[in-house]
Amino acid sequence: MPEWSEDVAVEIEALQATYGDALTLDEPLQQISMLVLPNAAGQQQQHFVECQLVCTLSASYPSSTPTIKLRDVRGFVNRQEQLQQQLSTDADELAGELLLGHLFESAKAWLSDQDHPEGESSRNCSHTRQTG
Repeated sequence: MPEWSEDVAVEIEALQATYGDALTLDEPLQQISMLVLPNAAGQQQQHFVECQLVCTLSASYPSSTPTIKLRDVRGFVNRQEQLQQQLSTDADELAGELLLGHLFESAKAWLSDQDHPEGESSRNCSHTRQTG
């Protein structure tokens, strides 16, 4: 188990309670990842964008910002650098604070704004998720 501070452990517990199965914790790698969907995706069956947001925490988090990566990007490959840059800027602005929840919500808001097909070749690329 990583040697996280009590504050970080409470943050992770709150994230797990908030995001449930969408959140994955890989303790040996000190990574927290979440399947990020547009905000409206929970209320509708189709969406055009999604990604896995992976935050790797150092032993000094929150004093140091997490390493942020996007994986399994769908529907916005040509725009993913925009989201990556926004999340990095957000992390830098909130350095020293517990910021994982903010990053997840910022990514969801960005995807909500971008929830449309990317280019002509993506007309039939919408993703359908089963809601449980």
